[in-house]
Amino acid sequence: MKRVIAVTKRLYLMRHAETQFNLRYLFQGWCDSSLTQRGRAQARIAGQYFVEEQIPLDHAYSSDLRRASETCELAVGEVLPHDQLAGLREWNFGAFEGTSGVNFPVQFPYGDFFGAFGGETQEELEARVIATLQDIMERPAHSNVLAVSSGDVCTLFCNLQADHSPVQIDKRAPNCGIYVYDYDEGIFSCQGLIEPDFSSLGPAPDHI
Repeated sequence: MKRVIAVTKRLYLMRHAETQFNLRYLFQGWCDSSLTQRGRAQARIAGQYFVEEQIPLDHAYSSDLRRASETCELAVGEVLPHDQLAGLREWNFGAFEGTSGVNFPVQFPYGDFFGAFGGETQEELEARVIATLQDIMERPAHSNVLAVSSGDVCTLFCNLQADHSPVQIDKRAPNCGIYVYDYDEGIFSCQGLIEPDFSSLGPAPDHI
C-alpha cells in the first residue's frame, strides 16, 4: 500500500487596506467604509508580494464587506478571482458601529462588552472566525490560500494561535499586513507577519 504523506497547507491572512473610517478613528465593524486613495495603492503593493516571492496562490477569499473585498480584488483580482464570506467579517460592534474609538473605555480584546449592545462577544467572534478559516483550509486543493479580513479579526486570530506558534507577534495588524500560517490537522501556527513597504506612498497618516 502506498503511504500518503500529509502536506502542510499555508494561509495568508491579510488585513484590509486603509479606509476613510481608519483616518477618522471610527469603529467599522459590520458597517463599511471605502478605501482611501492611499489604501488602494497599499492593496496593489501588497499583491506584488505574492508575485515577487513567486507564491502560487490557488484560492482567495475575503469578507463580504466592501473594504476587504476591494482590497482582495486590487491585490490579486487580475490573476485570481475571490469568494466573499460573511464569516470573515470584522467584529460586530453593535450600537458602537461607526462611533469614535478615541479614549474608548474598554481596551482590545473587548471580551463580552459588545454583546450587551447588540454586537458579538469575543467568544462568538472567535468561534465564527476559527470555523470559517478551518472550513476554508479543509477544502480540496487549498494549499496556498489568501484570506482578507479586518484588523481586530487578524489580531485576535494571531493571539489565539500563540501557544502553538514559533513566532509571537505582539502588535496590532497594520493595514495590508499579511500574517503567514501553516495549517496541519486543524491547527494553525503563525510563521510571521509580512508588512509590505509603503514608503513610496509618503508618510503614513495617523489612524487606527
